[in-house]
Amino acid sequence: MQRIRLMLPALTLSLAMLSAPGFGLTQKEANNLFSKKHYAELVSQIDAQASIELYAVKLMALVEQDELDDAEQLTQQYLSKRAEAPLVLKMAGDVYAAMAQHTSIFSALGYAKQARHNYEQAYRLAPATPQIADALFSFYLYAPGMAGGDADKALAVAQALRDSAPREGALALLQYYAKEDKREAFDALLLETKQAFPQDLSLALIEARQFEDKPERAIAILSRAKDYPAATEEQTGLLADVYYQLGKYCAKSGSQTELGIISLQRLMTGGDSVQWDKYQGWAQLRMAQLLLAKGELSQAKTWANQALSISDDGSLTKAAKKILKKKQV
Repeated sequence: MQRIRLMLPALTLSLAMLSAPGFGLTQKEANNLFSKKHYAELVSQIDAQASIELYAVKLMALVEQDELDDAEQLTQQYLSKRAEAPLVLKMAGDVYAAMAQHTSIFSALGYAKQARHNYEQAYRLAPATPQIADALFSFYLYAPGMAGGDADKALAVAQALRDSAPREGALALLQYYAKEDKREAFDALLLETKQAFPQDLSLALIEARQFEDKPERAIAILSRAKDYPAATEEQTGLLADVYYQLGKYCAKSGSQTELGIISLQRLMTGGDSVQWDKYQGWAQLRMAQLLLAKGELSQAKTWANQALSISDDGSLTKAAKKILKKKQV
């Protein structure tokens, strides 16, 4: 079945929630099972009495198994008893956004519109809650117009968020300026925000992303960021992003290979980082590319094979097979 890529925002559901008691699994245990793709275990062990955060992991596990009808049915059942709870509405939006990216072109737009409806309802009830405002902002900014995306509405949400949560609002505005190619506004706000929030990992990642075609600039930014403090679980996840991006940009530039390799090693041995699962396959490919740049073809092929065993992404597969075709000189 043909699937549609709606370019919806990365899931706004954070798997880095606080631990939830009871029901057989803690939040941390559920997050670990999800990252290891033990979806059936999650579905069987989490019931409707669980916390919002824990139940969300069950629903996302159903989506990952392509059990979309069950995911929708359970989402609606959970929502029916908590219809005025903003975080539950936001969770429902996350689930529908995920379903939109796991279905055919005929169903994707319907799911996306359901995601928007739930985000808007959550925002109506709690507009000053950063994670809710950010979810709606991200949907408006990144979803296509036919699915309900609207850059002007994204800007309005970001500006309102900045009044109640200056850092989060500034981060949202920076994303808006970057996507809408408003370079002068981006640069001015970036400078202002860096002065207000020094050593901010999110800011470093946003800034580095502007230099996809100048990897050396991105490497310089992220090399500083890797030493920023990471005291919270959110910051630990962001630091994992920094490590991966450093590996990626070092691989793209073909220089500073040791820095890239060390960064990826830190990512892969970072314990129970909730961000690790989204780089499975890609981290191995970047390691292969870095080793190839060092002239270590045999090791590069080993890592390329690992990447292929983990992910069937088309771009990853093409890049990994290119390495495997290399001949020792």
